[in-house]
Amino acid sequence: MRTITQRELQGYLALKREISAQRQRVNALERQISGGFANSWWNNRRKRSGTATDNLVAAKIGLEVGIIKNLEALEEQALGIETAIQAIDDPVLRELLRLRYFDGLGWDKLGSEIGYVSRQCLRLHRAALDRLNHTQCAEAAETGK
Repeated sequence: MRTITQRELQGYLALKREISAQRQRVNALERQISGGFANSWWNNRRKRSGTATDNLVAAKIGLEVGIIKNLEALEEQALGIETAIQAIDDPVLRELLRLRYFDGLGWDKLGSEIGYVSRQCLRLHRAALDRLNHTQCAEAAETGK
């Protein structure tokens, strides 16, 4: 397992938004490929040949394949972050990281959710990051990586 950085944690919400956007693109392309061409305006034009339509379909399928590969990589990255946080043995630290990075809560709101003041949350956050790194290093040592 590779080490998850604080920057990656901070980018988790953006990563999930990108995954959602990529899924929407794939769904839109699939709709266009499966049924959209039959009703599209360019199919109704006499100047458009079947070959040109076939080329458009092939181009859209190629684009869809590229997006799906990118989507798989993004999902793998998100799963790595989620798995790393799940491996932390302290439930308070796990919840703190989830609320901060998955839900995007600020320190004050986060503190009220877990029952600490914001200053304590900052200390717990540092401990959670240390534990995250320690857990990942221990797992890497066990697997020999």
